[in-house]
Amino acid sequence: MSLSKFRAKRAAVKAERQKPTPPPKGLQPDTVPGDYALMAALVKQDIEHLKAEFPDDHAARNKAKGEVLKKYRQYLTDWMQAGQTHQNDVLVQNVMWALDSTQYEWMLELADYAIKTNQAITWVKRNLATIIADTVVQAADDQLIRREGKKRMGGIQAETPELKDLEVIFKAMLERVEHWPLSAKNIIRAQYAMVAGFLAERDKNWPDAARWYGLADELKPDIGVKGRLKEAEKNAKTAAIAPTTQSTTLAGATAGKTIPTG
Repeated sequence: MSLSKFRAKRAAVKAERQKPTPPPKGLQPDTVPGDYALMAALVKQDIEHLKAEFPDDHAARNKAKGEVLKKYRQYLTDWMQAGQTHQNDVLVQNVMWALDSTQYEWMLELADYAIKTNQAITWVKRNLATIIADTVVQAADDQLIRREGKKRMGGIQAETPELKDLEVIFKAMLERVEHWPLSAKNIIRAQYAMVAGFLAERDKNWPDAARWYGLADELKPDIGVKGRLKEAEKNAKTAAIAPTTQSTTLAGATAGKTIPTG
């Protein structure tokens, strides 16, 4: 054996010996000593770093949160796949970071698991489900509904990928607000129904618009959709009796859909 091959083999053996010993088979990741404690300490460091780095620039801070998420992704994936259920502030904080940085797909995956395992957000009074639902519907109201109003006045550019992502996550949240443990549940449901009605109206889907506006008005009579409801009902009736292909299309668009009734 040549000297170079001998050295390479010796280095490989040394590297193998230095690898950390894996936990015994069946031992779940979070039971490895120091695993959760280490991650929780890292989270605290990142919180302080974000505050110090971006004391006043919230937009830049939220963007930076998206980068911070990467270091916890594997840990949280393993933790969830292991079926862990105990309180995990690392998980909860990552839900909030993903929400703030609009990484909605990852946020929803984390949130579904967090809510299923009754994770508490220990540093605020409202529960996690309510914070998520309220944040998403407020963003949808502000960025989808108000944007459409500006668009009609000719003062806005074309739809962006971020807005498309927001609409996707809003629609995903529609079914979740029915069974998530929300505070002020009917108020939040009414807000979702109002935005859903607006999106249906935007798409000229009058039967769905009428149903969603009707639900919003039923849940919260002062939400301010009575005029839109009447207009949607009027257009839905017109579309239903009009001898055109549009009525068939509208009927097909709503067939099989479940409209929440509470």
